[in-house]
Amino acid sequence: MMNNETQKQLNNEQAALVAELVMTYGIEADDVIFFESDPKPFLMYEANCVLANHLANISCIDAEPVPSVSDDAVTVRCTLTLSDGRVRSACGVANTAEQIRGKESSSQQLYYLAVSRAMRSALRSAGIDLIKRHFDVKNGEDVLDFKPKSNINALLGQAHKLGAEIGFITGSDKSAWRAVLRNRYGVETSGELSEKGLADFVAFLRSLVPSNLPVVALANKPTLGPFA
Repeated sequence: MMNNETQKQLNNEQAALVAELVMTYGIEADDVIFFESDPKPFLMYEANCVLANHLANISCIDAEPVPSVSDDAVTVRCTLTLSDGRVRSACGVANTAEQIRGKESSSQQLYYLAVSRAMRSALRSAGIDLIKRHFDVKNGEDVLDFKPKSNINALLGQAHKLGAEIGFITGSDKSAWRAVLRNRYGVETSGELSEKGLADFVAFLRSLVPSNLPVVALANKPTLGPFA
């Protein structure tokens, strides 16, 4: 996982979940990540595809690069076609300043990060929580209950949390926050940004968090394209 947010040391429960997912679905352990800011695991693109194939009624997963909001970003759109014909899509963004232990990320690593974020957001918009589905199936509750969630609300929450962590927001003082938004996007508030703009903003903010991540096995990940 290539961003500057600190990965957690796994507790026993998290380590057990990673081992369970690896054993059940044959995914890579490095493709299941926990971070300090999120109690739920972050699944990389390949892990998402494998779990989706087993647990969700998705007939096609397609990912393609799209123009970015900013010059310092890589943006990928992931489109899910559900078995009932519904289509859900979302963008994921990686900032070119996001690093691995202070080292620059390659273009392939940035693409892999962006497509992983896009897949996560597309699943959220379709109301699919793969980890919840895993436990539902495990417990004999194999009923798909789609409850779509707003990516915009999720991204706004992430942005404000990162803004406070970095120091752009200090109590009620948002002067630095507004200056960043004004200089980068020409807006006064994050609420004025599109979903794609918010994804770009969150990636930019993540690039400012001090880097302290272990190197994971991403160098040999294949170039990603349409998956069906």
